[in-house]
Amino acid sequence: GDVYLSGADATAWDLKIAVNASAIKTGSVVVSKLPENLKVENANGVYGIVEQIFVARVDGVGYTTLAEAFAAAQNGETVKLLTSLAIDSETITIADGKSITLDMNGKKITVTDNKSGNYELFYIYGELTVTGNGTIELTATTDRDWNASSSIFHNRGGKLTIEKGAVVSNGVATANGGNLYVYSGSDLTVKNATITGENRALWVHNYAAADFGAGYNAKAVEDRLNISILNGNNKINGDIRYGFNE
Repeated sequence: GDVYLSGADATAWDLKIAVNASAIKTGSVVVSKLPENLKVENANGVYGIVEQIFVARVDGVGYTTLAEAFAAAQNGETVKLLTSLAIDSETITIADGKSITLDMNGKKITVTDNKSGNYELFYIYGELTVTGNGTIELTATTDRDWNASSSIFHNRGGKLTIEKGAVVSNGVATANGGNLYVYSGSDLTVKNATITGENRALWVHNYAAADFGAGYNAKAVEDRLNISILNGNNKINGDIRYGFNE
């Protein structure tokens, strides 16, 4: 049958527990009142209580990966980072009709892009707000062909807001590197934040430089598109690219 484990409070679980799987013929290990940061795990045929490390929290619930936290977040909710973390070539999609806030909480997300084609940490159809004095830093390990990009944000007709001390940095020295890849029909607001691109700070797709006047001109971009990057105390370090043809 089942093996039941229960503790009156968190301190009751401050002990070593081991249950051999062979001792459980037809049931399982069932626990109650287990603190959120602990879980039952079967390692090599022995059940035990192990600690979970949560990287983010949504509505009071902890998650062990950023992707899990965003998948659980409902419209209007906030994903709050609890610790700095590393991400390897993973993409998180913000669906159309969904509005999510990422509270960096002073932490850092270090992203490694090992792909050879397009890569983005966030693919945005809905709305994403990044706030909270943290840093997102992307580094690509491979260069790109002319028709592929590596970016932190790919705003595909959605709404992206970066504010309140957030720092996004792209160390991609490829021709198509860029922190913010903004497709036509998207909204972008950057306020009191720092945007740094080794090659491009901002890539506005489906437009050419001639659409905006003379060269890389942030004011011209703001006048032509629904983009606000000149308000507040922003630092925009890097060029602006317009489409495939400059």
